[in-house]
Amino acid sequence: MRGRNYAEALVRQAEYAPPPPIDAGTLETVSLVVSEMAQMMFAPAIAEFEALAE
Repeated sequence: MRGRNYAEALVRQAEYAPPPPIDAGTLETVSLVVSEMAQMMFAPAIAEFEALAE
């Protein structure tokens, strides 16, 4: 939606050097507790995005 430069900036922001000491970058590698916590944290933003998309 915002173009390649924006996407590259987000990827750059998310990079770690050296790599993080834990592997929790996907739903397959993160614990259920953390997954549920993230869902609760982002629920208001997701609801807003969904409302805007209508």
